[in-house]
Amino acid sequence: MAAAIYCWVCKKSTEVRFDSSAGDTVCDQCGLLLESRSIDDEKYQGRPFIERSGNGGSGGGGGGGSDRVDRAFATIAAMSSRLNLDDKISNRAKGLYKKLLEQKLCKGRNQDALMAACLYISCRLEKSPRTYREISPVANGATDTQIGNQEQYIVQQFGIDLGQIRATDFIRRFCSTIGLENHAINAATEAAEKTEQFDIRRSPPSIAAALGYLVSQLSDDTDNKQKKPLLEDVAVITKVSERTIRNCCNDLVPHLSNMIPSWYAKENRILKFCAALDL
Repeated sequence: MAAAIYCWVCKKSTEVRFDSSAGDTVCDQCGLLLESRSIDDEKYQGRPFIERSGNGGSGGGGGGGSDRVDRAFATIAAMSSRLNLDDKISNRAKGLYKKLLEQKLCKGRNQDALMAACLYISCRLEKSPRTYREISPVANGATDTQIGNQEQYIVQQFGIDLGQIRATDFIRRFCSTIGLENHAINAATEAAEKTEQFDIRRSPPSIAAALGYLVSQLSDDTDNKQKKPLLEDVAVITKVSERTIRNCCNDLVPHLSNMIPSWYAKENRILKFCAALDL
């Protein structure tokens, strides 16, 4: 659905989608929670972790015994492993969740979303950010909206400063996962650094995904033409929607000759590529 709601991450009025199950309005480009009917998940029922881990079946509880901590740590470790996160991030997320337990801040909350939010925050703090949409597939059914709810809750409770994220925080990982060679990854990284010189009002993950796609299509390696990823493949890999990548590409194209390094593609070739690009 379209609505003139301002997103502080995208820095513009953006299209949104409505999560009817949670009553939340979410930016369709970056996944940021813009409006929430209820920031708590107290009405959420049926979570496996809540059912097996609560004191007296509450699913929240404050203190919690060692068994509960062990189960939570095992769940966080499993999420982290599926995301290929290093131990430093996983351990930081465990420490953050334990702090929530010790201060009795877990009661009535979706525990899987809470643990996933701890991972999201730890990734940000360790300068290896992931998006809500990247984390939600490993969060035992917790949606990106629910993870976003809990991330905001944790940040507010502890006064955490997550700092800003940039396209350069995502570009190398996205390009590597897409399957680009090192020289293409380096070109995309240089281009991502230059995007900050222009008024590209898109979220950092969207810019990174779009640049990864554009750089892959600019490759002049004729032997690898069949290996060039399709736009829909990039969308699946990066968890950024096809529509968002397409729109972001359209925003980048006018500046592309000033972003892509000349050692990767000459200006004339870039201009011809942009003129022929069919999005």
